[in-house]
Order: sequence, then structure tokens, then C-alpha cells
Amino acid sequence: MCTVSWSFKEQGYRLYFNRDEQRSRIRAELPRLIGWQGSKIIAPIDPKGGGSWIALNSDGVVAFILNHYAATPADDDSRIYKSRGEIPLTVASMSDFDSSVESIGAFGNEYYRPFLAGVVSPSGDSCVISWDGLELKPVELDDSFVTTSSYRPGEVESYRRARYEELKASGGDRWAWSKGLNYHQDLGNSDPAYNPLMSRKDAETHCISVISVTSEKTEFEYLERLAGTNDFSRKGNWSFGE
Repeated sequence: MCTVSWSFKEQGYRLYFNRDEQRSRIRAELPRLIGWQGSKIIAPIDPKGGGSWIALNSDGVVAFILNHYAATPADDDSRIYKSRGEIPLTVASMSDFDSSVESIGAFGNEYYRPFLAGVVSPSGDSCVISWDGLELKPVELDDSFVTTSSYRPGEVESYRRARYEELKASGGDRWAWSKGLNYHQDLGNSDPAYNPLMSRKDAETHCISVISVTSEKTEFEYLERLAGTNDFSRKGNWSFGE
């Protein structure tokens, strides 16, 4: 239950990521600079699993992960699964885009539940890899956009994609860069479970991450939803060397 979109312009990109979670799940710790496998990265941390869903390194490469609900089978009670939260941290700790993408291969095994893992680089490269429990393979993207939902996945994902394309048609990549947050806070559907800013009885969008990478800055902005509302509190910006 997450939605991510990104757009490029000369020497950089901007990425928006909605993290959707169970209402009962404890809120994540705010982004901070951490060391991971010898590298410095900025990431929020999930207290439950100790990992994250998104991480940014000092070269401006971001790694993220979404649950792959369409491929998720019933849990095998005899198997101890590892946390997928380590994946973005490890992928972002690599030295360049190609190494980051290649590192996803280490997680394509039976100890990880299905996932969609993505990497975006300021050089204009992006890639999303699918692990369905049997095979790792690249995802063919029609646009710089990915969404997943555990609730009516076909209908919800189709709606969110169509809504993204509808709004983006007004201004293309320029709109996606400067107005993308409007989409990620969109409440255009009368059923709040369908909206990018999702709300259900059991789950909701917890937070929105906004990552901006240009020749002048590499910045991680974090907005957290105020409980019981559609409003967000801006928790701050994080940059390397500050």
C-alpha cells in the first residue's frame, strides 16, 4: 500500500513517496543520517523492523521498496522471513546506480516476501525490480510511477495510475516536479481507499517523503500525517554535511 513517483530535469530529479501502513503500526522514526555497511545514508527508520522503505545516499541515489501484493502468497509458518526493510538501506549504501541495482539480486530468495524495489539516480537512470517469490525481473514502466494496494489491487492501482496521468497531462514533467505533491495528497475519489492519500478503517498514509536532488542540493523532506486528519506536519529537511 504505497505510491511513488519521480521526474527528472537537468542534473537531478524529484521523488515523492507515500508510505501506507496499518493504523495500529507505530509511526516511523524521523529521517536521520546513519552509517550502513560503510556508507552514509539518510533514512527514516521503522521501529518494528529496524529497517526502512526509502533511503538516500550522498551521491543522490535513492532506493525504495513497496510490498508486491499481487505476488504475495499465504505465509509459510515453517519459514522465518527476513525483514525487507534492510533492502533500501543496503541498496542505497552502494557506490553508484549500477551497483545499487545489482545489489537487489542478493534479496531474491525464499527468505524475503515478494517486493518491488526501485533505484533512481540524478544521472537520469531509474529501475524497478520485481521479486515475486520465484523470479527477479525488471518491471517495464510506462511512466515514472509505481503504486500497490492490498485492497482491490487491480481497481485501486488502475485508478491511481489514471489519476496520475490525468493530472500530469496538464504540465508534463514540469508539473510532476513542482506539483507532484498535489497528486500525492489527492482526495479526488469518493472512496478514500482509492486515493493516493489513502484512508481505510484499518490503514492510512502515514507519511510522505519528498527527495530533491539537483546540482545545488541533495535534500530529504519528510511530512507526517496528523492522526485522524488529512493534514500533514512538515517534520524537516535533511541534507548531507548539514
